[in-house]
Amino acid sequence: MQRLGISLLLFISSLAWAGDKYLAIVIDDLGNNRTLGERAVALPAPITFAVLPNRPFSSALAERAFQNGHELMLHQPMANHSGFPLGAHGLTPDMTDSERLITLHEALASVPHARGFNNHLGSLLTENKQAMDALFQQHLPAMYFVDSVTTANSNAYSSAKLHGWPVTKRDVFLDHEATVDFVSQQMLYAMRLLDEKGHALVIGHPYEATLSYLELALPILADSGITLLPVSQYIERFGSNAEHLAEQKAEQKDEQKIEAQVEHVVR
Repeated sequence: MQRLGISLLLFISSLAWAGDKYLAIVIDDLGNNRTLGERAVALPAPITFAVLPNRPFSSALAERAFQNGHELMLHQPMANHSGFPLGAHGLTPDMTDSERLITLHEALASVPHARGFNNHLGSLLTENKQAMDALFQQHLPAMYFVDSVTTANSNAYSSAKLHGWPVTKRDVFLDHEATVDFVSQQMLYAMRLLDEKGHALVIGHPYEATLSYLELALPILADSGITLLPVSQYIERFGSNAEHLAEQKAEQKDEQKIEAQVEHVVR
């Protein structure tokens, strides 16, 4: 583990960074395992925890995370191509639009302090544009959405953005191979993204390997000048609303230039 910490520190120091760097870390699947869940919510950084609805330890772990200053969101189960079971409050293509909305509301109500939601699994349902449009047509006050991008053909992000939701999407999965070496490689990839565009959102899980690595890496990231953000603040800076504001500002500048040119011609 010490070797991986040194590797991360050396990699960060090798990057010629300019400007501020922002990282959001999401830990999915909270609620099934009490021991690993308690270890996860004890992590020091402002991490956002995505909590499965109505699992044995969902409410207790959500409350503990909230007390520790972390942000919470619902980890909403959705139908997937592999046929993995969804558990309570799963969304499926054979539901009506109304049934999916009612189920989402019930799931959100089961997670204390939820600020938004992301998809658990969902490779099948998020490809269904009609279902995604219907799901996001209803605005939920102060709620955001994170597309976990479990399929390259997901329509979830574009539908949420179309209907005015504060939204962003996942850049890196840390641990689809649950080994410390793999998690380390994925975090180094996230650092490259920070170097390229200044921000990244990564998703991991309460696995032994992931938690061991984060316990080592988080102090190094903080000491390296990287700002760790909860997802709500990350979306304010880099999500769909931020993109829209940037577009508005660019349009305003263009209009001001045209007005100045017209005024110059008139004179």
